[in-house]
Amino acid sequence: MFGQTKTDLKNLKLEKTLIDREIDLYRREKMQMVNSDIENEKIKRLKEVANLEIQCHKQIADYEHEFHSTKEIKGIELAKIEAKLEVLNSIEPTMVDIISNKDKEIERLVNIINALTNNRTKK
Repeated sequence: MFGQTKTDLKNLKLEKTLIDREIDLYRREKMQMVNSDIENEKIKRLKEVANLEIQCHKQIADYEHEFHSTKEIKGIELAKIEAKLEVLNSIEPTMVDIISNKDKEIERLVNIINALTNNRTKK
């Protein structure tokens, strides 16, 4: 009986060793699968990030183009307005003189008309 127990003990140790090996193998396989899944997900996310980066660069390029185009158009509009202001400022003194002398001019023209009318009626 004692010999039988030794053999059973050896068999149990051998079986335990086999089970431990299977568990270790199973654990390594699972870890490898998890690592593979992690790598695949990582690659997928990196592709998404790269696509987002490309989209961002395109959007920035479009924005900068629009910004510079708008800036150029607004600059042209501003130059036109400044030119009009300059012309109006140069005309203003002349207009002020004309307006201030309008009464005198009207009176002069009325006198001319009256003189012409009086001359016509005398003849």
